[in-house]
Amino acid sequence: MKKNDYIKVKGNLKKILDPDSGSVLDVATQMVTNEELKACHIPINEEILKACGFENVNGEYVYIFHDADSSTSIIINKEMNNYHIMTTNCIKTQNAIKEIVILSKLQDFYREHSNKELNIDEKRLAEIVNKSK
Repeated sequence: MKKNDYIKVKGNLKKILDPDSGSVLDVATQMVTNEELKACHIPINEEILKACGFENVNGEYVYIFHDADSSTSIIINKEMNNYHIMTTNCIKTQNAIKEIVILSKLQDFYREHSNKELNIDEKRLAEIVNKSK
């Protein structure tokens, strides 16, 4: 897990401030605490993808996110409850395909291919995470 990754701790959405110390920000209260960061992952699903700015373009199977600033498009294809992610970048002309099942890995993938943070709707994400307690 890396700085700025979102995780679920005790049923609440947190944002990692310092992965080495376990310092996290509670998104709802804006309070900083230290937590053990094991097994805090948020599984990817359709609602999580939409909170991350992805749009459904093909029924329930294909989700696309395009960042015009970095010329990066991320395409996520759902197959048998597994999400496969691919990026195309008009400048770098590189593709990468991998299976992705948790939000922090999606954030890592986006950082790696765009050199930016994924702009996530924290309020929407918190609602999703909190209702799945």
